[in-house]
Amino acid sequence: QSTWTFTGAATQIITAAVDFDGERGALKDQLAKTVVNATRNNLGITLQHQLAGARGSLVTSGRVERNDSFGHAWVPRVSAVVVVRDGAAGATLLKGNAGTGVKEPTILQSFSPNAFYLGNPDLAPERARTWDVGVEQRLAGDRMRIDAVWFDNVYRQKITTKTVSFSPYRAQFVNLTDRATARGLEASLDIAPVRTLRIAAGYTHVDAD
Repeated sequence: QSTWTFTGAATQIITAAVDFDGERGALKDQLAKTVVNATRNNLGITLQHQLAGARGSLVTSGRVERNDSFGHAWVPRVSAVVVVRDGAAGATLLKGNAGTGVKEPTILQSFSPNAFYLGNPDLAPERARTWDVGVEQRLAGDRMRIDAVWFDNVYRQKITTKTVSFSPYRAQFVNLTDRATARGLEASLDIAPVRTLRIAAGYTHVDAD
């Protein structure tokens, strides 16, 4: 990983990173007395740019994954915070995030030799598309913070097991064709009436399918 920082009217930080993950596993089926030696490599390249000024910040990033199981995946993300007002009573901030994500199958899901949950080397990664927008209000000289965020998430290609035969019984990991959604509201309240006491409360409403 390497980071470059540039200062001026606004601060800019550029970060580049490369990481490698090598997975090695020996999956044993005690009933069948078989062993599957599993190997999978993953290479990730990330580039991120941060822009921070007196009135807010903007972070953009992109990541490329090269995985032995599912090939290539492109994962972008953006986050922003804008200071709408910064008075004596407290600051008002608008914020938002948007991006995508991938989650690779586990070694068990890809290579398991057990007939009750057979591995599937052709599994696609689980994918997510997420975004949220919110407002944060600070009061009483930053001793109180009120935060409310609306979020909307979509998940695709989630991994589960499916029965493929009953005699003999066999079930295999597969990707769901239907998508799942989760959207709702997160609200929180933080109060620090004195230096030695902090009171926090939160509420989350989720409508999931």
